[in-house]
Amino acid sequence: MKYKTPLFLSSLLIILIGCAEPKFTGTPNPYQGTYVGTESLNGGSHLTVGDYQLTIYIDVRGQIRIVDVDGITAYGELEGNSFLVVRGSPRQVFDGKITNKTISGVTTENTFTGDGTFSLTLKK
Repeated sequence: MKYKTPLFLSSLLIILIGCAEPKFTGTPNPYQGTYVGTESLNGGSHLTVGDYQLTIYIDVRGQIRIVDVDGITAYGELEGNSFLVVRGSPRQVFDGKITNKTISGVTTENTFTGDGTFSLTLKK
């Protein structure tokens, strides 16, 4: 019995180490950073027409995380200087492109917020 606890803790530690994300050793994505701006939406069943805050995070690997007005996060990947991120539920498509330090694009297919456009700049 006295050996079970240390054995269990050692096993748990090995499992956690195995699940850790490896250190990134590739070329950093030139567009990495936090982009903040607005999403101009046409309005839908739960939202009126207007401008709403939008934040897009791009990490060193080019992975994208988008957080918009409804608070539901969408994930995707940057391809060159553009992306097409599709969120599952409620469905929403973000189609964007980065030029200099600005992201611009369109969002579609969300019946709750309506279609619209977005524009963000890199936060320093």
